[in-house]
Amino acid sequence: RHVYVDQSKLTPEFIAQKHEITSKDGGRYAPAAFVTGAIDPVANREEFLQLLDSVPMPVLIILAENAPPKSKAEMIAMAELEQVETVRLAGTLGISEEYHEAVTAVIEDFI
Repeated sequence: RHVYVDQSKLTPEFIAQKHEITSKDGGRYAPAAFVTGAIDPVANREEFLQLLDSVPMPVLIILAENAPPKSKAEMIAMAELEQVETVRLAGTLGISEEYHEAVTAVIEDFI
C-alpha cells in the first residue's frame, strides 16, 4: 500500500530486482536515507515551500491519490503554490514505476 497499489506487479522477479539494488556499492543505504528523510535538503514544510515558491518557472506536481496521508499532505501543500500545475493520478509513492505510461503522458503534455 505504501509504494505500490497494484499487488499483481509485485512479482518475485520484481522483488529480486529491487533487492539487487541494495547490494550495489553504497546502495544499501539508499532505502534508509529515503525512509528516514536523511536525503531531505530542508528541515520543514515551510522551508521547502519557500524554496519551491522561489522557482521562476512553472512546476508540475503529479499527486498520487493513494499516497500515505502524510506524504499526500505534503503534495497538496505544494499544489497550492501559484506556479504549480497539479495532475492527480491513481498510485502511491511508486507511481512513476507502477504507472509509468500515465506519468510519462502527463510530463509530455507539460513540457
